[in-house]
Amino acid sequence: MINESRNPPRFSESLDQQLHLNLKQILNRLGGDWELFQELIQIFTEDAPEIVNEIKRATESKNATQLEIASHGLKGLASNFSKNEVETLAARLEQSAKTNQWDGVRESVDKLDSAVDLVVDELRSLREP
Repeated sequence: MINESRNPPRFSESLDQQLHLNLKQILNRLGGDWELFQELIQIFTEDAPEIVNEIKRATESKNATQLEIASHGLKGLASNFSKNEVETLAARLEQSAKTNQWDGVRESVDKLDSAVDLVVDELRSLREP
């Protein structure tokens, strides 16, 4: 017998439009694997806020190497959820670190922090108990 809680919920277009993440695209990318999606939610919601803190510390100390490593890690983590603002901002920060360009980095970090909070909240709303 199929465990219904392991299947993706039916969702309307309006739900998908309310989210900053594209659920249909994410699930298609994961081959419809709802269990894998749930695992990725757990990983992102646990790890992303800590990586943002690493990015903040690297920015404060102007440590380009650490900023590049942390931004790259967050970019990869966010890419599991298809193209999204977190991935875009992390890529921008990674590039800034590679070129040692600090103009606008603090603003990008602030935007990234807000974007991660938003995605974490959205993912938690989709997580099964």
